[in-house]
This record gives sequence, C-alpha cells and structure tokens, in this order.
Amino acid sequence: LGPSDAASAHGLYAYCLWTKGQFTEGISEMKLAHELDPLSLVLSEDLGVAYYHARKFDQAIEQQHKTLELDPNYFFGYLRRGQAYSQKGMFKEAIDDLTKAQNLSGNFPAPIAELSCAYALAGQKSKARRMLNELNVRAQREYIDPYLTALVHTSLGDHDAAFEWLGKAYESRSPWIGWLKAEPKFDPLRSDPRFGTFL
Repeated sequence: LGPSDAASAHGLYAYCLWTKGQFTEGISEMKLAHELDPLSLVLSEDLGVAYYHARKFDQAIEQQHKTLELDPNYFFGYLRRGQAYSQKGMFKEAIDDLTKAQNLSGNFPAPIAELSCAYALAGQKSKARRMLNELNVRAQREYIDPYLTALVHTSLGDHDAAFEWLGKAYESRSPWIGWLKAEPKFDPLRSDPRFGTFL
C-alpha cells in the first residue's frame, strides 16, 4: 500500500467508528489519515466532520478553515463549516457559508437542506419551510434523499414528520441512514423511543 491507500483505509475505518458512536477513536483514525495525505481536500474536510460528530464544533470550524485554504471553491468545506457554525448558534456565519455552498454546488440538494436547517434553528421558520417546499417540488422529478427532509423537519421541531421521513429514508436504503447515531442535528430526537427503534 502507498501512503494514499493507507490514508484511505484509515479514513474509511474512521467512518465506521463514527457510525457506531465511537467519536474519539474516529478522530484518531482520521487524524492519522490526514497526516498520511495532508494535501487531500477530502481528508481535511473529513477530519472536520470527525470533530463535528464529536460535538467539538470549534475544532470543526478551525479544520474547515484549513480545508478552504487548500481550495477556496471547495463547496463541501463551506457546507461542513456552516453545519458547525449552526450548531454553535452562529447563524449569520452558518447562513453565509451554506449559501456559498449552495451556489458553488449548483443547487445540490444537501446544501439547500442544511441551509433550511440553519434558518429553522435561527427562528426563521418561514424561510426554512419555503426551502423545504422547493426540495419537495424537486423530489417530484428527481431523487431527493428523504434523510435530508428528515433533518429539516427535526430542525423545525416537527418530530412526527421527522420520524415519517426517517422511515422513508430507511425504506429507500438511504446511504445517510448510517449517520443517525452521529448527526448532532438529530439530538432533539434521541429521547424519543422511536429513535432507538431506528438505531
């Protein structure tokens, strides 16, 4: 194995650890991956994601700063930094970053859903619902992962709707469903017995 192969192996192992809620171990593995391939945009971003899942939002933001220094047009860097800003309650910064991610991505669904979440958490629920409706309209002609819709409903405080869409995500085998145990935006659902059923 070359350094990039070893880096990928450690990075993928970190993903497995996160999905099990083993955040400290996941950070260690992703740090090792990043050290083996320090110029990789993806591994730099993913180290920030590791901090995000561990609820270490300041470190997540700092790491995504470094990612964006490698490539100022890397939309995932803005997406991930925006997520962390949102969880810290820094909604202006979150909305700015997530708007950049949306524009740079060419209206990819994930930044739109995350921006909708940020508006919801900032108390701007009408904007959040308007963006959610836009995603629902798009879903009539293209695939929009139900997991993203569940995230928005959770941020809006619509927990019954969130569980309905998590059910759809599960039924459609959403690739994101494995992040249930890790995603901070689902923290408001964790005390509900239905969440344990999904896990």
